Amino acid sequence: PETPIFSKRKNLYGLNLGKRDIASKDSAIIVEGFTDCIRAHENGINEVVASLGTALTIEQIRNLKRYTKNIVLIYDADQAGQLASLRGLDLLVTEDVTPKIAVLPKGFDPDKYIQDAGINKFRKIINEALNLFDYKLNLLCSKYNIKKPEDKVKITAEFLPTLSKMNNAVLKSSYAKKLAEELEVNEEDILSELKKHKEIDYGAYEGKIVSSKTIDVDIAEKILLILMLENNKLINKVKSKLTPDDF
Repeated sequence: PETPIFSKRKNLYGLNLGKRDIASKDSAIIVEGFTDCIRAHENGINEVVASLGTALTIEQIRNLKRYTKNIVLIYDADQAGQLASLRGLDLLVTEDVTPKIAVLPKGFDPDKYIQDAGINKFRKIINEALNLFDYKLNLLCSKYNIKKPEDKVKITAEFLPTLSKMNNAVLKSSYAKKLAEELEVNEEDILSELKKHKEIDYGAYEGKIVSSKTIDVDIAEKILLILMLENNKLINKVKSKLTPDDF
């Protein structure tokens, strides 16, 4: 459990055992679960660590960065895993880390894949990990039609947060050029949109206590809001029946 001495967001599972291998190989592999990490170590891949039941945090990245700036993320091949990868990517980019993403076949996590396919095939997937650009573009192209002008706009909009977090101007320019080529648009247009994009500095809020007044909320309103958050299809139904004045 969390204590003043032990904070999950500041630690990585297996780092105490893997730090020497990570430093000597100048590479680290981040998995999602404890059993994924254990299975990898049992099979000789000791540069594997796991986030402690939380999404990847700035503190964990800074902790790992003491040993290497070359990091491979390997998450479950489901939508939640992909979204976790994207969030982790943006955090890694902010910290000037070189991220790659290893993509598992659907229905597998690292533990199951090592057991079913063997350690050599798992190593092969690690070695074939995609760079930031290719992974994110593949994910967005599976979500949108790259040939449609309106979808090109959406792909660009979802790519901008990652580009804006890059501190290296050369790398940022290179990825902007590559994105323009893939979308078949002018590079100047991508750079123009990038200049307009303003990123919120969430790091500025870390460690600060946000005070707020306790609000007495009707239990029925609270339950309705929870249901709407859990099932997006209810939102339009509620909008057609209720107005803000009903709350």
